[in-house]
Amino acid sequence: MSGTGSEEIEEFGSEKWCNLCINPSEYGELLPLGDQLISMVLGIHDDIALAQQIPLLELFLVHEKKEYQWIDAYTSDGIVLGQSDPDYYKMIPDEIRYLDHHFSCMGDVLQYTEFTEEDRQAIYDEEIRHQVQKIREKKQN
Repeated sequence: MSGTGSEEIEEFGSEKWCNLCINPSEYGELLPLGDQLISMVLGIHDDIALAQQIPLLELFLVHEKKEYQWIDAYTSDGIVLGQSDPDYYKMIPDEIRYLDHHFSCMGDVLQYTEFTEEDRQAIYDEEIRHQVQKIREKKQN
């Protein structure tokens, strides 16, 4: 899913902590109507079990509220960090900087391959799941 077709804002009291933007399209093409409706419902409904089957949402859910301050966006190929200011970047926890760097390197490698977009996305999805598992294991210890 990409772009901004629908936006849901999550608030705790008066403090906004996350925006969920959903545009039910695949590679710029609209999905069938049923898929669009289901995508919108999933974006609004708090179905954690089903969300954990979607790698990008699983990555979002594995982070805690305090970590969201460093992550500007979750994209189909990883995360987007905030400002590029070197002093600000040093304040970002190492685990989050590593995750950003890891997915950036993957993007650099995959851009020159002959994989289809679907194959690239499958590789990202698999790696996102792998990173989510590593994050969970680290948080449990």
